[in-house]
Amino acid sequence: TLAVSGVMVNTIRAEGFPLGMFPKAEYEEFTIPTKPGDVVVFFSDGIVDALNAKGDMFGTDRLEQVLRDHPSACTSAQATVDAILAAVAEFQAGTAHFDDETLVVLRVL
Repeated sequence: TLAVSGVMVNTIRAEGFPLGMFPKAEYEEFTIPTKPGDVVVFFSDGIVDALNAKGDMFGTDRLEQVLRDHPSACTSAQATVDAILAAVAEFQAGTAHFDDETLVVLRVL
């Protein structure tokens, strides 16, 4: 999970089982303080684990860089999703996708 404020990116580690797969799974719970204009990006490991032809992973550093390089993408949740998916697709340059690439973007109004 990334919380984006302007061009400052804070990474919040939240891991666990996918929601709804296991009826008795327990999840870590925490509060993220936000203000208008902030963007929170939830992503599956398929985003950061995406591989290019050399076998390099996209990683969280590249994801953070996408958000820093495209601050206008944070003007809407859809623009943020589009910028991230375009960067991942360009990084993969036609290599096969081996995992889901899921994003949920929340923009604080």
